Amino acid sequence: MAYYGLRYPYVGKYDTANDTYTAPTLSARAIAFTVTPNYAEGSLAADDDANSEYDKEFSDADVTLGTDTIPDAWREDMFGNDVDSQSGEVASNKDDNANYVGVGVIAPEKIRGVKSWVAVFLPLVKFTEPGDDFETKGSSITYKTPSIAGKAKCDESGNWRYRKRFTSEAEAKAYILGKFGVTGNTIPATGN
Repeated sequence: MAYYGLRYPYVGKYDTANDTYTAPTLSARAIAFTVTPNYAEGSLAADDDANSEYDKEFSDADVTLGTDTIPDAWREDMFGNDVDSQSGEVASNKDDNANYVGVGVIAPEKIRGVKSWVAVFLPLVKFTEPGDDFETKGSSITYKTPSIAGKAKCDESGNWRYRKRFTSEAEAKAYILGKFGVTGNTIPATGN
């Protein structure tokens, strides 16, 4: 496999009471997406055999999402920030509680010259609010972009990641939106 891009970071808040998602928002553009599964493991030594028994089980996954911005809608859904839609002020409070969100992205892939679109959906991710990193322009322009880190866990069925390959980008987008419970493939981007 050879991934050569990343698009459409969809995020939707998970409603634990109803096992549903709010309408996903697509208001940032993807820069990077890293998912690293973590495993609990243990072994038993018996009768001079160092590995008489060995087990390895999924525990969670580290998730990092880099985007060109963190939209206010994401700040409210992900971190529990108070967003005043009239004034545009976002307040980060010491008592804010991060929420579980679903995250979906699409990555173009080429295998032996054949292009496809891989849709990846993580059903339950809890992100940590990032710090700020500003720098004066000086004699050259350096762009600073946000990166948010979190942990993914399993859904009710025990799945922590869903992935499917498609022959068109539209099919991959419809698949991601379907995971959020949306029919059709048009979701308007919400601004900051």
